[in-house]
Amino acid sequence: MNEQRTQAYLNLINQLLSCNNSDEPRILQENRELLDEGLVQVMVAVAQQYGNAGRENEARWLLNMAQQLAEALGLFDSEPSSISTGTFDQMPHTVYVLLYNVGTDNEGIHTISNQEKNTILIFESSADASNFARQLGEQNFPVPSVEAMKAEEIFLFCHQLGHNWEFVPKGKTITPPSQRVENETPKKIKPEDYQVFLDNVLQLS
Repeated sequence: MNEQRTQAYLNLINQLLSCNNSDEPRILQENRELLDEGLVQVMVAVAQQYGNAGRENEARWLLNMAQQLAEALGLFDSEPSSISTGTFDQMPHTVYVLLYNVGTDNEGIHTISNQEKNTILIFESSADASNFARQLGEQNFPVPSVEAMKAEEIFLFCHQLGHNWEFVPKGKTITPPSQRVENETPKKIKPEDYQVFLDNVLQLS
């Protein structure tokens, strides 16, 4: 990513964080040439840093803004979900996903087919995720492990690979579809790759 453009993204983010709500549309309009996929990535990276620093309000705001921007740019499908698409202000900091072959080179995340894209299920409750995994086993599918991940990591991962995501609130009863997709490539964000990206962004702030 071009350093000059990354700095422009950071300047825009700082403007948005410090402005009144009524000024957001004007600022976005004045900087419309910066409203692209790169801005989404930088917003998520900065949100990760804020979250680690305990600045949850700023982190949540940035994640919601990044989600809205990604949807406006067509990075995610905008069709309503039969489960719950949700927004990041509805999500806990830690969510649960279903992984296969954890800790191996064949590690993959459970996804479901949704039109032309794959969709990752994000559970609010580990118990609900475990129940869904059990149902997969009862339908003769491989049984995945339930793993905790940060919500912002899932968002960044979905954005990078072009996947959709669906948030399953605690207590929501869902059943496995008749068809699933288990991706061949590892589906956890590599911590070292993400940290390099994050460090590069923060050096410019």
